Amino acid sequence: MELLELIRGLASRLTEEGLAKAIDHTMLRPGATPEDLERACREAAERGFAACYVSPWFVRRASELLKGSGVKVGSVVSFPHGNSPIDVKVREASLLIEMGAD
Repeated sequence: MELLELIRGLASRLTEEGLAKAIDHTMLRPGATPEDLERACREAAERGFAACYVSPWFVRRASELLKGSGVKVGSVVSFPHGNSPIDVKVREASLLIEMGAD
């Protein structure tokens, strides 16, 4: 099967809901406000996205806002460059999970 035919076949079966469940919404701007967070979480919940990724300092609030919506809360570790030692990354990830990240 030609690649283009395969893509067309998949696209013809894709629903809006199915596509939404494959999307991770992000709100990682350094200057983001609590209002930006609330808007991003609302959009993710209304559209049925798989997850909403937020900066670490917003994880706890995002977890509260998205509770029961089916949208997972994600965040970033050693962002944006990934230059932290592995033990620091592990601790960051552990803290994010404690704060409500999925």
